[in-house]
Amino acid sequence: MHCWLTWLITVVEPGVCRVALTCDDVERDPDEERDEAWSRVLSGLKSVLEADRFTPGS
Repeated sequence: MHCWLTWLITVVEPGVCRVALTCDDVERDPDEERDEAWSRVLSGLKSVLEADRFTPGS
């Protein structure tokens, strides 16, 4: 499957950002397995970014 991914990172306040991901499917068919995989990826990214040990650029 091929798709375009668009990441939008918005600064909400100093030290706080909102990250949004849009996936534009080339194939328009629903895919629960793919959607669940993206949910896990984004959840993991959220956990890393919220952790105090994360340092941008490292």
